[in-house]
Parts: sequence; C-alpha cells; structure tokens
Amino acid sequence: MPLVPIRIVVTRPGKRTDELLAAAARRLSRENIAPDDHGVAHVVFDDAPSSGAAWDEVHNALEAAGQDWGDYLHLAPRRGTT
Repeated sequence: MPLVPIRIVVTRPGKRTDELLAAAARRLSRENIAPDDHGVAHVVFDDAPSSGAAWDEVHNALEAAGQDWGDYLHLAPRRGTT
C-alpha cells in the first residue's frame, strides 16, 4: 500500500500552535507532529485506505484539538480538490 502524506502548514508559530499539534498528535496516536524549518509538518499514513480517509483523520484530529486551529495552521486541501 502506498504512503499517504498529509501536509499541515504553520501560519502562526508559537505556544498555541505547539499545543494544537501536540493534541492532534495524541489523537492520531503519534509521538509528535513537528514542522520542519519551513513551517511544514507532514503526517504520513502507511495504512490508510485512501488519501481522503487519511485527510479526514488529520482534519478531525485538528478539529478535536481546538476550534481555533485554523487561525494557526493550514491543512492542505484533499488531493483532487481545488
């Protein structure tokens, strides 16, 4: 099964961003979700049934982390959507 990467871009670095990413990581059963030097974090699934399902999992984890997640993070659109 191919790897499915989901991209999260940090738009406002700081403590709240770190809290949101940590909460999302816990919900996704991951040790952490850390952005690279360019402010981009990748969540890679190797067991997702589809890229849409993987995207939904990340979106739901961010939603559960806090309603304000969109003020700090940008979730790249689903593949195949504009």
